[in-house]
Amino acid sequence: MKGLEKKLSAVKSPREKLYTFISHHIHNYVEHQNESRLALLERSNLPRESLEVIKEGERQYETILRSIVDGVVKEKGENLDSVRLISFSLLGMCTFPYMWFDPEGQSTPHQLIETIFKIFCGNLKIDQS
Repeated sequence: MKGLEKKLSAVKSPREKLYTFISHHIHNYVEHQNESRLALLERSNLPRESLEVIKEGERQYETILRSIVDGVVKEKGENLDSVRLISFSLLGMCTFPYMWFDPEGQSTPHQLIETIFKIFCGNLKIDQS
């Protein structure tokens, strides 16, 4: 969490913070693939005390994300009541690649980060021809 907070404090705009969050999340997965899968798939098997520590970290992480999304929404002049829904949608986009993304495969982590950011911000250009 401290690494993320330090990275976020180095950038100013909500969009930069959003990109930083996505990048941090994907790079954390790439650097800790086994732990990430374990935390997502086997958490119900953890001792109660360990699970509580993880849940507290998740709450802090979600608070950071909601703050970033709220900033992006306000910057765009939107008035959305569902910052929580938007935040969890982004979190799903960033988390689900653990099921299919191979950092050593055809696409790089940077390409994944860029794609998620563009989709989320509505900047993905799709050739319609």
